[in-house]
Amino acid sequence: MGPMYRLYTCVTPFTDGTCRGSLDFIASPKMPRIEIGNQVEYGMLACSTCQAQYPVIAGIPILLAKPFAYLRENFSIIDRYLKYAGTPIPQVVKKHLFQVFLTMLRTPNEPVVQSRKGYEPHFLSCMLQRFLTYYQTYVADEWSEDFPLALPRPEQPDSLSGTLRAWLDAYAAEAKRGLDLGCNLGGYTFEMAGRQIESYGVDVSFEALHQAMLAARGRGYRFTAGDKHIHKPLEFHKAPCFTIGSAESLPFTDDSFDVVLSVNIVDILPQPQRMLTEIRRCLRPGGTVILTTPFMYFGEGTLALLDTYSGQLEQGLKQLCRSHGFTIAAEKDDIIWRLNEYARKIVLYRAYGLVLRAG
Repeated sequence: MGPMYRLYTCVTPFTDGTCRGSLDFIASPKMPRIEIGNQVEYGMLACSTCQAQYPVIAGIPILLAKPFAYLRENFSIIDRYLKYAGTPIPQVVKKHLFQVFLTMLRTPNEPVVQSRKGYEPHFLSCMLQRFLTYYQTYVADEWSEDFPLALPRPEQPDSLSGTLRAWLDAYAAEAKRGLDLGCNLGGYTFEMAGRQIESYGVDVSFEALHQAMLAARGRGYRFTAGDKHIHKPLEFHKAPCFTIGSAESLPFTDDSFDVVLSVNIVDILPQPQRMLTEIRRCLRPGGTVILTTPFMYFGEGTLALLDTYSGQLEQGLKQLCRSHGFTIAAEKDDIIWRLNEYARKIVLYRAYGLVLRAG
């Protein structure tokens, strides 16, 4: 097992807390081990304490409390996506997984986790084609040059990218290890990696993480959108590590990171206080958190803050952060987050940002 994997921990919940046992690869009847070069593409991680098992699919570890429930509910779209990406799931892996799924179907009260099943095949094809253009907004800020609009560029201080880069320079210049929560395609994960920071990305989207992993292996993003072929090279000393995980139950050891990014996810989490608890656990004393949010009105986290702090979103978020042991080092409003949904639609959000220090 590579050294970066050794930060991962078990996330099995118990009545008195979470297991947090160390993980290592095992031989398992649930999943054959397949390696390409020195990369484990398919295999099984197991907890040394409670023996919980976590599958690795196409190089992506699924480190959720119920990983096979997630995999079962999302298998159709993951399978089609990997075919679309040119890396189909081997038949021997499917055979083993189907046996696991059949066993799960006989288990009563098995929860539905992050389900996207039920799509028609033609809709899946259209959705997968759109995926590679919709999510480019997270890695191709240079696209503003392709649109005849006066939009903030990445180097401008009021843009999201410009703000994050400035804050990394000012508050994380000495960081050795970083975590990007809700990393999507890994744009800011690679930003940290390019600064010689050992970087980890966590998200719940298998497709996004797989694209990030491919970009890490190929040292660059490659997209085709309309008649444009975009190649964004990446420079880093050590490739980031990507995993499926929950921001409310992070699969990492205590005191692991010097800097944590939480970019525009606090407003969509049902219990944002749980994310802050987990960040505080995984952050080293004196570590830095860079947090932004557009407070999307119908996001569950936004509604929770509205209910708890009587509609005072910014003050409520600061109070929540302070209650979790953070001090506020910097604050900024009206950060422009540009979302390129597709070539003819651009959405601008006004985000709010904080830099936090762990006491």
